[in-house]
Amino acid sequence: MPFCIRFFCRLYVLPGILAALAFSGCDRAPRGLEPDKIISMTPETQLGLPGETLAKNVRVELLSKVVPGMLGGKGEPHPMQGISLVAVPVEAGSGLQVTPAEGITDAGGNFEFSVKLGTSLGDQYLDVFCADNPEIRK
Repeated sequence: MPFCIRFFCRLYVLPGILAALAFSGCDRAPRGLEPDKIISMTPETQLGLPGETLAKNVRVELLSKVVPGMLGGKGEPHPMQGISLVAVPVEAGSGLQVTPAEGITDAGGNFEFSVKLGTSLGDQYLDVFCADNPEIRK
Protein backbone atom coordinates (compact mmCIF):
# COMPACT_ATOMS: atom_id res chain seq x y z
CA MET A 1 0.00 0.00 0.00
CA PRO A 2 1.44 3.39 -0.94
CA PHE A 3 2.65 5.64 1.82
CA CYS A 4 0.05 8.40 1.22
CA ILE A 5 -2.90 5.98 1.58
CA ARG A 6 -1.52 4.50 4.81
CA PHE A 7 -0.90 7.99 6.14
CA PHE A 8 -4.46 9.06 5.24
CA CYS A 9 -5.94 6.00 6.99
CA ARG A 10 -3.97 6.61 10.14
CA LEU A 11 -4.51 10.34 10.22
CA TYR A 12 -8.22 10.62 9.37
CA VAL A 13 -10.13 7.35 9.23
CA LEU A 14 -8.97 5.61 12.39
CA PRO A 15 -9.48 8.64 14.70
CA GLY A 16 -12.88 9.24 13.06
CA ILE A 17 -13.97 5.67 13.77
CA LEU A 18 -12.68 5.87 17.34
CA ALA A 19 -14.49 9.17 17.94
CA ALA A 20 -17.75 7.76 16.53
CA LEU A 21 -17.50 4.76 18.86
CA ALA A 22 -16.65 6.92 21.85
CA PHE A 23 -19.53 9.36 21.38
CA SER A 24 -22.23 6.98 20.16
CA GLY A 25 -25.06 6.86 22.65
CA CYS A 26 -23.77 9.62 24.92
CA ASP A 27 -27.10 11.37 25.23
CA ARG A 28 -29.41 8.37 25.09
CA ALA A 29 -31.27 7.26 28.20
CA PRO A 30 -30.54 3.66 29.13
CA ARG A 31 -33.17 1.00 28.53
CA GLY A 32 -34.99 -0.82 31.30
CA LEU A 33 -35.32 2.15 33.65
CA GLU A 34 -37.38 1.78 36.81
CA PRO A 35 -39.28 4.73 38.32
CA ASP A 36 -37.94 5.96 41.64
CA LYS A 37 -39.30 9.37 42.60
CA ILE A 38 -41.62 12.18 41.62
CA ILE A 39 -40.39 15.72 42.11
CA SER A 40 -42.33 18.97 41.90
CA MET A 41 -41.16 21.36 39.19
CA THR A 42 -43.47 24.17 40.39
CA PRO A 43 -43.22 25.76 43.82
CA GLU A 44 -44.51 23.51 46.60
CA THR A 45 -46.81 26.23 47.94
CA GLN A 46 -49.31 28.00 45.73
CA LEU A 47 -51.83 30.48 47.05
CA GLY A 48 -55.34 31.33 45.93
CA LEU A 49 -58.86 32.10 47.02
CA PRO A 50 -61.42 29.32 47.58
CA GLY A 51 -62.93 28.09 44.31
CA GLU A 52 -60.23 29.78 42.23
CA THR A 53 -58.27 28.01 39.48
CA LEU A 54 -54.54 28.51 39.99
CA ALA A 55 -52.93 30.75 37.37
CA LYS A 56 -49.94 28.41 36.90
CA ASN A 57 -50.31 24.74 36.13
CA VAL A 58 -48.66 22.28 38.49
CA ARG A 59 -45.85 20.30 36.88
CA VAL A 60 -44.15 17.21 38.28
CA GLU A 61 -41.28 15.14 36.91
CA LEU A 62 -40.83 11.39 37.19
CA LEU A 63 -37.23 10.25 37.58
CA SER A 64 -35.71 6.77 37.34
CA LYS A 65 -33.49 5.07 39.86
CA VAL A 66 -29.88 6.22 39.62
CA VAL A 67 -28.10 4.64 36.68
CA PRO A 68 -24.37 4.14 37.36
CA GLY A 69 -22.08 6.20 35.15
CA MET A 70 -19.54 4.89 32.71
CA LEU A 71 -16.27 3.73 34.23
CA GLY A 72 -17.68 3.63 37.75
CA GLY A 73 -19.06 7.16 37.98
CA LYS A 74 -21.74 8.00 40.58
CA GLY A 75 -24.43 8.09 37.89
CA GLU A 76 -27.66 10.05 37.73
CA PRO A 77 -31.41 9.51 37.43
CA HIS A 78 -33.08 9.93 34.05
CA PRO A 79 -36.52 11.39 33.22
CA MET A 80 -39.04 8.66 32.41
CA GLN A 81 -41.29 8.94 29.36
CA GLY A 82 -44.65 7.23 28.81
CA ILE A 83 -45.49 6.44 32.44
CA SER A 84 -49.02 7.03 33.71
CA LEU A 85 -49.29 9.42 36.69
CA VAL A 86 -52.40 10.13 38.76
CA ALA A 87 -53.12 13.31 40.78
CA VAL A 88 -55.87 13.22 43.42
CA PRO A 89 -56.79 15.42 46.40
CA VAL A 90 -55.59 14.03 49.73
CA GLU A 91 -58.97 14.87 51.29
CA ALA A 92 -61.78 13.91 48.94
CA GLY A 93 -64.27 16.27 50.60
CA SER A 94 -62.10 19.37 50.17
CA GLY A 95 -63.54 20.19 46.74
CA LEU A 96 -60.05 20.38 45.23
CA GLN A 97 -60.19 19.50 41.50
CA VAL A 98 -57.38 18.39 39.19
CA THR A 99 -57.61 18.51 35.38
CA PRO A 100 -56.56 16.09 33.94
CA ALA A 101 -56.45 13.79 36.94
CA GLU A 102 -54.41 11.20 35.03
CA GLY A 103 -51.84 11.60 32.28
CA ILE A 104 -48.75 10.20 30.59
CA THR A 105 -45.30 11.69 31.14
CA ASP A 106 -43.69 13.38 28.13
CA ALA A 107 -40.12 12.93 26.80
CA GLY A 108 -38.76 15.01 29.70
CA GLY A 109 -40.63 12.92 32.29
CA ASN A 110 -43.09 15.78 32.95
CA PHE A 111 -46.81 15.67 33.70
CA GLU A 112 -48.67 18.98 33.90
CA PHE A 113 -52.17 19.64 35.25
CA SER A 114 -54.34 22.53 36.40
CA VAL A 115 -55.77 22.83 39.90
CA LYS A 116 -59.03 24.38 41.02
CA LEU A 117 -59.04 25.04 44.75
CA GLY A 118 -61.83 23.74 46.95
CA THR A 119 -64.51 25.96 48.47
CA SER A 120 -63.14 25.99 52.02
CA LEU A 121 -60.30 28.07 53.45
CA GLY A 122 -57.11 26.41 54.60
CA ASP A 123 -54.42 24.09 53.30
CA GLN A 124 -55.32 21.65 50.54
CA TYR A 125 -52.98 18.92 49.37
CA LEU A 126 -52.55 16.77 46.28
CA ASP A 127 -51.25 13.23 46.09
CA VAL A 128 -49.42 12.42 42.83
CA PHE A 129 -48.43 8.81 42.21
CA CYS A 130 -47.56 6.29 39.49
CA ALA A 131 -50.62 4.36 38.32
CA ASP A 132 -48.59 1.13 38.03
CA ASN A 133 -46.46 1.72 41.19
CA PRO A 134 -48.62 3.51 43.81
CA GLU A 135 -45.75 3.41 46.32
CA ILE A 136 -43.91 6.00 44.18
CA ARG A 137 -45.66 9.23 45.15
CA LYS A 138 -45.21 12.89 45.94
